[in-house]
Amino acid sequence: MDRLMERLPLTLHGLVLDAGCGEGIDLANQASRDGVEIVGVELSKEGCRISQERTARLRSASVVQGDLCQLPLKDGCFDVVYSYGVLHHLSSPREGLRELVRVLKPGARIAAYLYENFSDRSFFWRWLLRVASSLRRVTTGIPPRLLYRCCQAASPIVYLLFTVPYQLLRRVPGGQQRAAEIPFRHAPGPFSLAADLYDRFSAPVEWRYSRAGALALFREAGLEELAIAKERGWMIVGKKP
Repeated sequence: MDRLMERLPLTLHGLVLDAGCGEGIDLANQASRDGVEIVGVELSKEGCRISQERTARLRSASVVQGDLCQLPLKDGCFDVVYSYGVLHHLSSPREGLRELVRVLKPGARIAAYLYENFSDRSFFWRWLLRVASSLRRVTTGIPPRLLYRCCQAASPIVYLLFTVPYQLLRRVPGGQQRAAEIPFRHAPGPFSLAADLYDRFSAPVEWRYSRAGALALFREAGLEELAIAKERGWMIVGKKP
């Protein structure tokens, strides 16, 4: 979320909704800001439990169990809504986004991070995405604990294949643009990618978007004054009329 706020016109203030807060990492980070009261909504009981434990000492944070497509919240009550890496895992991202807009105050902003579909990438990256998508047909059927262990084992390999080349290429004159196209470039260490890989290969549903498709999704939800940036996917902000 911090990176999104650096690049797009979004400031957290007042009552904020973290839509799909997972294990509460962003929820806890953003709850430490002055002038913010934040509510995290999460579907899974385990995610809610961990989020509650992580934010137990933060008076400005609370956790609610609920479905993003049927939020147990009143209309127009939030000053800011964000959903980072969740909408593209819903059976209907359009329905989920409309529900988030419903609980947003008029004139307030909503932000989301969406997977890109690599339609503007070279043949190599599109081919790599097809391979990963084919692999997902197998991994989504693996028991969660076993899959997570596989992701832990794969993390240093992915780090070596993607993160290290990024670190080298960005230091080469003129190589920054090519380096920015490399996935998993954000990893701080070889064993830090397990959670990202698990998210990528465990979710039963995955939608991906072109730049035009991401903007269309927000326009169809009735949002205006759209801003979009590419950062390992699409970060997008819109305003409710």
